[in-house]
Formats: sequence, structure tokens, C-alpha cells
Amino acid sequence: MFLQKLVATFSSLSYPIVVVSILFFTPASNLSLLLCVFAVSSLVASLLLFQRYRTLSDTPTSMLSSAAQGYVSLNVKAMPFPGSMSAGPFDLPPVVWFRRFNVTSKDYFMLEDDLGHCMIDPKGAEIITPLHDRQQKWFRGIFPGETVYVLGMISSTNYHRTDAQKRSATLGLLSHWKNDQYSLLNRFDKDGNGKLDSQELLLARDAAEQVIEGELDFEYEQTNTHNIDKPNDSRPLIISSIPIKLLIRRYYRWSLIHLFIWVLFSILAITL
Repeated sequence: MFLQKLVATFSSLSYPIVVVSILFFTPASNLSLLLCVFAVSSLVASLLLFQRYRTLSDTPTSMLSSAAQGYVSLNVKAMPFPGSMSAGPFDLPPVVWFRRFNVTSKDYFMLEDDLGHCMIDPKGAEIITPLHDRQQKWFRGIFPGETVYVLGMISSTNYHRTDAQKRSATLGLLSHWKNDQYSLLNRFDKDGNGKLDSQELLLARDAAEQVIEGELDFEYEQTNTHNIDKPNDSRPLIISSIPIKLLIRRYYRWSLIHLFIWVLFSILAITL
């Protein structure tokens, strides 16, 4: 998550604006030291963004049906599980993933192309989406049917769950929903009193059962269930609703900008 925030910060126009503002108000006695700090930061940013650029440009895009086990890139559509509800609160449009304030959805969702399906775990992913506005509330989201670029580790499993495992999965999902009381109340607090009564809890349990049943129906239809997760090494899991060509250009351009800033600030720090 920390690395994801660094990449997002270094590839944003707000970074040089903040740096210039800080330097403008810095006393002359401390200017050389601060220039050195920002020069080193820009060198790190340039290397990090160039690494992202190489990773994206060097990994060929595959189709789900022909993707080999391992690290792959895909152009696919994001989809909810059959019968599942939106991952976001009721005041957001239907989404398969969202981030708003300090709340981020962590539920699996589906990816599909013309030849196959798979599931993806967004936890630990570097998720890149535009900022959206909904009734003067800002959020980032991935919408059902939206085309996304995915770079991650694909693997296959083949299994079916017992009734006990289904109950356990339902309780686990319900427990996960309870960790986000804000979204849970938005979904199931029908009388708006700020808490869930027994009937509303029953509705929540039924909804969790529908999600699990939808996942199981999907798994049952597949000979092998493909999963995409974050690699165990340092390689990133990337999910982007920004087209891959634009994303590659962004990282390449910002790596050059930070390289230029490193040279410029280093010269200024020596001469001042």
C-alpha cells in the first residue's frame, strides 16, 4: 500500500506543485539542504516509475483462455458475481470496487473477456481509476462492465465446497461486511435508526448467502477456476481503468520529468 501511494504521488501533477510551494517559502539558509532532499526523492521517483514503465511495457497481454500460469497482463471487463450486490454503499452507483475517504472495498470480483472468466483479489493491488463525483461526494470506483487492464499472478484451482464450508463462507462474508458499519447500515438499515434489528440482520445474511451461492455457481460451471492475486515477490498487482497505452506513457513521461528535476535540483543545491 505504501509503494502504491508513492507511485500515485510521484506520477501526479500535485507533487511538483507542492515541492515548488515548499521551496518558495523555505528560508535561504535551509534551501540547499531541502533541494538535496527533493533531488534524492526525484531520483528515487524516476527509478520507481521507470521500473513501472518497463514492467507494463515488457509484459505481453494475454486472453484469459490462453493465459499461462504465472505473471500475466490482461485487458478484460470487470463484473460482479452472479446474484451479488454492489460493493459500494447505496448512495454510490453499482460498482465492483470502490474507495471513498478511508473506506475501500476488499471483496473479490470477476473478470471476463470473450473467451474466459476469472476471479481477482483486489487486496494489495495498485488500483488506478479517475476520480468520480456522485451527488457532490467524491469516490474512485470500477463499474460493472468497465474495461480494465490487469497485471498480476494467475493460478487455477478446481474444487467444490461442502455445506459446512458454504455456511462458513457466508458467516465470513457477513463478518467482513460488519467491519464496515457505514456500508452495512446503508445497505440494510431500512428504518434508518442507525442499528440493525433481527429482521435487517436476516436480510444481510440472506444477501451474503446469495453472494456465496453466486460464487459457487460460477465455480461449479468452470473446470478450473482462475484466480489473480498479488505475487509473493516485489512485482505489483495492478488494476487500471485507464487504458494501458496512456498508463505506460504516463509512467515514462513522469520518470523523465523526475530525472530532470533530480539534475536541476542537484545543480542548484551545489551552486547556492
